[in-house]
Amino acid sequence: FSNSIGSKTNGGQAFRARGFTFTFTADDTYYLTDLALAVGAASSAGNRKASTGDVTITISSGAGNVFSGTESWNGPNTGYGTPDWNFSQTNHLLKAGTEYTFTALVSNQSSGFSAFDSLQIEAVVAPEPSSTALLGLGGLALMLRRKRS
Repeated sequence: FSNSIGSKTNGGQAFRARGFTFTFTADDTYYLTDLALAVGAASSAGNRKASTGDVTITISSGAGNVFSGTESWNGPNTGYGTPDWNFSQTNHLLKAGTEYTFTALVSNQSSGFSAFDSLQIEAVVAPEPSSTALLGLGGLALMLRRKRS
């Protein structure tokens, strides 16, 4: 999943947050593996500025938070810094057909106004429990057969 969330550079100091919703439509469950968000700073005229700060992201559904975490970023004069979140595959499940809300909040920004450019979310399909059980039983059968020989 990748989405251009739009750059808005002259929205004033209040524009330090960005949010949208997304839904996986395939009929599977996914493990969230990686998230990258391009964050920068600009003057009120829209000119890029060097800046640093912290970005707190939250991914939530109607059932509650899936993930929340903070990363630092460092944006050069010419572009965006890209804080990156890597996730353990055991804790962050995304279910197909569920609407999730993504929010990003910039804090401790050293200069300028916040500018968001793009977001990339990576997820892998979680194996079904029955498939995993069958794979385990097949391996066990092979081990027993080998042991008897």
